[in-house]
Amino acid sequence: MSVETLNFLYLLELEINRSEAGHLNDALEEEEFPMRDVLGESELKSQIASGQLSFLAESSERYLWYREAVQCLSAFVSTYVRGIEVLERFDETGERTSTKVLQYVGRRGEFIVVPLEYEIDNDGIISPGDVRLSYLQQNWGELPRWAQDGYRLRFPELRAL
Repeated sequence: MSVETLNFLYLLELEINRSEAGHLNDALEEEEFPMRDVLGESELKSQIASGQLSFLAESSERYLWYREAVQCLSAFVSTYVRGIEVLERFDETGERTSTKVLQYVGRRGEFIVVPLEYEIDNDGIISPGDVRLSYLQQNWGELPRWAQDGYRLRFPELRAL
């Protein structure tokens, strides 16, 4: 019987407008926000006050709350919120058997999940790339208007859709 192990990596970098920082701290105090538990209350507040929220975590368990954290943050800031989740599977020898890279994109309390292209270097380091264009084309009708508008600006080939 083979034993498979999982590894999850989470990354979020969010620049916060100084005028929104105080409001965001106050709003998050009223929300269930598990990212606070991982970062720590004082670190979360400090990062928000500095205008730069950085979250990097690695776990053998999936953070089921991660997408809701992106969604929650997006409800209180005027910019898009983008968080990355990397799922790696390893066999019993430690050999990587599969990799999946997802981006959670939040805007005004809504979010979408899109797969990303990625590269793995010789040292096994994963570098997330851009959104898979084929995914966008296949799922275009299911994306909210704000996502369609944003992707049309980034990908000229989508403007005809």
